[in-house]
Amino acid sequence: MNKVPSETRKLLKVFGVAITDFEDTCDELTGRVREIEDGANDELVATLRDLIVLVAETNESWLRVTNRLFETQQQLLVDMARALPE
Repeated sequence: MNKVPSETRKLLKVFGVAITDFEDTCDELTGRVREIEDGANDELVATLRDLIVLVAETNESWLRVTNRLFETQQQLLVDMARALPE
């Protein structure tokens, strides 16, 4: 493989932190929404904005992990195909 396995470890470590931060922030945002009084639209909008950013960042991190997996699989297939007799 062309890429060093430590790149994958680093990527997974970053994703692991991102997903646990995501879960913690989901709990926090859920609590904030429950505490918002009726008519407190500014607070609700701010909370929803935080949620949108959080989900977008988590999706981006997940996509990097997924792409890394696909790249590794593709390289493996190419290497194995080259090793086959003609």
